[in-house]
Amino acid sequence: MKYKQTLVGEAVRLFRFALPLVIGQAAAVGMGLTDVFMAGQASVDDLAGVTLGNSITIFVFLILGGILFANAPLIGHHFGANDHNALRNQFHQCLWLALPLGLIASATMSGGLWLVGQLGAEPQVVAIARGYMVPMIAAVFGFHLMFWLRTTLEAVSLPRAVMVVNISGLLLNILLDYALVFGHWGLPKLGGVGCGWATLIVVFFQVLAFALWLLRSRATRAMKLFAQLARPQLRAIGDILRLGAPISVGILFEFSFFGIIPLIVASLGSEVLSGHSIAHQFDGLMFIVSLGIGQALTVAISQHIGAENSEKAWLSCRAGLTLIAAIACLQVAVYLLFPEAIAAFFNKDPSVQAIAVQLLLIAAIYRFSDAIAVGAMSALRGYKITKAPMIVQFVAFWVVGFPLAYSLAMTDFWGTAMGVSGFWVGATVALSISALCLMAMVQHHGKKKTIKLI
Repeated sequence: MKYKQTLVGEAVRLFRFALPLVIGQAAAVGMGLTDVFMAGQASVDDLAGVTLGNSITIFVFLILGGILFANAPLIGHHFGANDHNALRNQFHQCLWLALPLGLIASATMSGGLWLVGQLGAEPQVVAIARGYMVPMIAAVFGFHLMFWLRTTLEAVSLPRAVMVVNISGLLLNILLDYALVFGHWGLPKLGGVGCGWATLIVVFFQVLAFALWLLRSRATRAMKLFAQLARPQLRAIGDILRLGAPISVGILFEFSFFGIIPLIVASLGSEVLSGHSIAHQFDGLMFIVSLGIGQALTVAISQHIGAENSEKAWLSCRAGLTLIAAIACLQVAVYLLFPEAIAAFFNKDPSVQAIAVQLLLIAAIYRFSDAIAVGAMSALRGYKITKAPMIVQFVAFWVVGFPLAYSLAMTDFWGTAMGVSGFWVGATVALSISALCLMAMVQHHGKKKTIKLI
């Protein structure tokens, strides 16, 4: 069905493209939520241990894996230009980059086993976190291969593949968590540690499934992506790094801000750590809606730029950001109306619920800013603008946000220390700064008639 070139028509088109991506992202986040839910049913210590281990795992992956985000706009550009040879070469060069990045991430993850013991958490929580992290040493390698394949599927307009494989992964993760956490079907009872082994199995299942989809799909068969593997080309790999390294660092600035919170508040007790985990995991579920639309926006803009149509790119940009803003308003209402029900779903401990409710109410304030920031960031990636957004993320989160958050949470500088709530207030300020600056960049670059390509 063809849509008129209007803002509403383009928003509808983007929504149709983004919906499978959103569902796929929801399934991916659902795996983390399943881990939190299953570990929380086992014990507060299991939940705290999985939270610590997962925080370190995400931090390690984002240090290097975020570089692979560059694959989507680069593949999308070649797809829009209908250049199968260049697209296939980009696919191969991204593999040559993903392999060493995955190995480095695995080695770094091994060092995390030592780090988790230095954070002041209770000994039983540390033991669970380490047990969870052991299988994640191999899983982070698989994450890089999975991301290489997934970003390719998105960029060649096959979002349904991402949705189907991620949903399948979620269902498999639920079954494996249930079996390994609680010891069902003849498998050992591992508690929260079982979540790590379940994730390892699911990751390599997804790698295989994504690869088979690219190999067998009618849409990609003519591209011959797996034929005649090209040799590593330093210039092509350098192009990925030039675009992807600022993306990775920018993501790291934001996610390390949130990832470091559990490490700092671990000394405040399992209840605080568990309450933070519940609120953060649910907020992550809301975040993936804007992230999924943002991914669609990156692909749409990059394809239009590849086809040398800057006017369509700007229309997609405005439509995508409008759509993200409208949905964010609905999400804010959910936070404000149902915080108690959300907290009670994940944990029955009243003290944990009280902390989670308090944090969810703060999150309601920044949900809109976060959505706008991720939408603007995604649009800029489609235009292949990544260095300036990286600087914005650094200033917003580490020059302003973290000093403010830490002083509110852990010191009496502003009055009585707020505990973990102070970090969430600081995050609100950082995300608001980020959203304003990134939107100004979109307004400046999006209206240009010509775009400089790599």
